[in-house]
Amino acid sequence: MGYPRVCTQCVSETGVLDWRWSLAFTSTCPKHSSLLTAECPNCHKALKWSGGMLLGCDKCETEWTKMERPLSSSISGLESRLWTQLEQNPASVDPTVIHDLCRAIVYMMRPFDSLHDTFEAAPRLVEHSEFVARAYRTLQEPEFFAQWRTQCHQMRKDLLP
Repeated sequence: MGYPRVCTQCVSETGVLDWRWSLAFTSTCPKHSSLLTAECPNCHKALKWSGGMLLGCDKCETEWTKMERPLSSSISGLESRLWTQLEQNPASVDPTVIHDLCRAIVYMMRPFDSLHDTFEAAPRLVEHSEFVARAYRTLQEPEFFAQWRTQCHQMRKDLLP
């Protein structure tokens, strides 16, 4: 993971960073239903690992409690179940589900690549949580996947000479 991702509400309430936020296949805080963020909501600069991150942004020095709350998002049923499994028994998570999710994340991030052979192909983006949330929708909502494919085909057609 290129950038730390946090739920600013959780950090401001508890002063603790949850280890599950750094997992590539998590996108949304199950407690606050908000996308995990890798950038400061105030100055929009990428977060960096530091001790000061428990208090707020190390760039603009604004405390988490003084920032605007992130927009709420809906957490998919699959991600919600994964959060529960990670909380109760991380070893119970089905590795094939993680494999499918990682593959979907790579496709969301790099739809025009002809080969998606390695999981390292996903770029390190501040918007990682948004792509992960789209990957969950792709796996669970056939109409979302169909719409996404249509958009990709149209964009590809527009880019060809």
